Amino acid sequence: MPNIRELVEALPECEPKGALRGLAAAAQALGSEARPEDLERMAAVVRRWREKDPLTFLEAELARRLGRDRGRER
Repeated sequence: MPNIRELVEALPECEPKGALRGLAAAAQALGSEARPEDLERMAAVVRRWREKDPLTFLEAELARRLGRDRGRER
């Protein structure tokens, strides 16, 4: 199982990745395992990133249009 830092490094370069890098580094500096508070902070960054990600909007629009087109086929 990959560790958190490896997962963060696999992400594309962007501002949220920088924030996640900082949180992961701080968590590892305090010990071998990230504390639940550290993981919650990282999860919040990921949620905000996902909410603002243009791919999220595109995926939703494609799903909406596919659903609408499937309804026409009936």
